[in-house]
Amino acid sequence: MRLSVWLITLLMVLATSCGGNGTFVTTTGPGGGPDTTDSGGGTTTPNATPSDPNAVVIYVANGFSVSAVEVATDETVELASDLDGAFTVFVVGDDVFVAELDGTLLQVDPGGGGVVGQVDLIAPAVELALEGQDLWALSGSTGIQTQIEKVDLSGGQVTATVTPAAGSYFDDLAAGGGSLWAVGGDPKLAAAIAKIDPALATVTATYDVGIIAGRLAVEGGAVWVVGGGFVNPDGTGGGDVLVKVDPATGEVVATTQIADIEGFPDIAAGYGAIWITDTAAGELVRVDPATGTVAARIPVGSGGQDRFEIDLAKGLVWVTNPFDDKSFAVDPALNAWEQGVDRIPRFAGFAP
Repeated sequence: MRLSVWLITLLMVLATSCGGNGTFVTTTGPGGGPDTTDSGGGTTTPNATPSDPNAVVIYVANGFSVSAVEVATDETVELASDLDGAFTVFVVGDDVFVAELDGTLLQVDPGGGGVVGQVDLIAPAVELALEGQDLWALSGSTGIQTQIEKVDLSGGQVTATVTPAAGSYFDDLAAGGGSLWAVGGDPKLAAAIAKIDPALATVTATYDVGIIAGRLAVEGGAVWVVGGGFVNPDGTGGGDVLVKVDPATGEVVATTQIADIEGFPDIAAGYGAIWITDTAAGELVRVDPATGTVAARIPVGSGGQDRFEIDLAKGLVWVTNPFDDKSFAVDPALNAWEQGVDRIPRFAGFAP
């Protein structure tokens, strides 16, 4: 559930061209997001009891409205309409949020429909995280300007803002263990992650994690960061690398090679594992959080240089592959998928 400048532009085009039909056609669920996490950056572990993929519900925004779609029946229920540039749906716990291109963040009632809260952010939300009872939004455009905003939807206001050091920006956000964590924050280090005190709304430390940090998650008392490996003078290295970071010291305590070819990996934590996409190979990689080692590599369609999204819903790991125009429902008990769902739109929200 994360957007860069070019993806926001692409979605504006899609919303215009698709009109009220959106991009959804048939069956379907954090990524972080947020699913119960977020598509892939969150920290909450959903109920790990596998269930039928047809039990999943997704929330889809098409620019002008947001709807709930049941996989089993394809039944679509419009939850809110007359929106202005609604491009991403986030599901955090049982709450559904919709980001608009002008920076408005809406809360939508998934049961009865309607907008039940809204706040104007500095820029469009690209990630949400829940720390305790507090909702935080990463807003802005990666590489240009980003900040992390504390959101009070009931009061309709931003109550705190965390800005990165001059010359730097945040890219990706996760929460856990009483802290917020963001990629970036140090203008001198491509390898930096930032530790943020939510009570003070300030960066308390930045750590060099030894890779070109891309995405992160918090699970099992550790911060997990995936990104590109630096190439050594002898030509070795590179590819996609996962590091396990001690949140107290910032020390890298485990390093795992995920892919030999650098791609656009997404990450999510849940069901007793760390899940990462090897986009070049078209695989979902399962990592054991206790050892930091690869436990399984699961084919999920065609590979290539584009981002796959991971969502956790109904005991299944959903991997949306843009090349195959399909989301694969991977059963973590089998390390395999038995059903693929056609044309789940990117940046949809999966109900937990």
